[in-house]
Amino acid sequence: MFPQEPRGNASLLLRRVELGDEGTYICAVQAAALVLEQTVLLQVTEKPTVTVNVNSLSLVEGEQQKLVCDIRNYYPADIHVQWLREPRGAGQLPDTVPNVLTSSHRRSSNGTYSFSRFFLLTATLRDDGCTYTCRVEHPSLQAPIRRSVTVAVREATSTTWLLLRSSAACARSSSRPAERREAGGRQQEPLPVIGGAATGLSDCPESGPNRLVALCREGSEHSQQPDVYAMTQSSKAQM
Repeated sequence: MFPQEPRGNASLLLRRVELGDEGTYICAVQAAALVLEQTVLLQVTEKPTVTVNVNSLSLVEGEQQKLVCDIRNYYPADIHVQWLREPRGAGQLPDTVPNVLTSSHRRSSNGTYSFSRFFLLTATLRDDGCTYTCRVEHPSLQAPIRRSVTVAVREATSTTWLLLRSSAACARSSSRPAERREAGGRQQEPLPVIGGAATGLSDCPESGPNRLVALCREGSEHSQQPDVYAMTQSSKAQM
């Protein structure tokens, strides 16, 4: 109050306004039999603090990453938050990310609120160069707050498998493999061996969890040198 002000000035000054100061204030003036009142509604807002759990991501195709947007210390509770997927390149409209989950609102001792919105990103090559943005709107803000995550996605690493031919790759079996004959009696090459199958040489060494080993065939009569073949296959494939 300002009792020292002349001519009936009864102003009220609130310093260091807190959430507890929110409410309705009434100024009443009485002069003889005349009573006048003026009502003032005071609303207090607190701007949210917005953070994301990562600023950038480098993922392999198929890899998963949880993206979390934390919104803290805001008031009132009325707030709008969404995750957007912004494609690479200008002129493309952002998409709203589906299947986003929301934590419950938490109220702190000072009266402000906090909560989180999050989703599980499964990386695809379409996500390479995209930006995922958490966009927050609140009555305390003149413009929305945006926090973004840039995403880079690379293709799954390819594995080069060596296909070896000759006894250098596989131990010969003690007996000759069965041979195929045509009607005229002419011999053909024995069937190839994959993974130690009994159609060719036996005891082929395995090479890793995908169970593709070597392609082992009988060496020719004219050459005993091993022939090396390369086959490129995605590491995701199941052999």
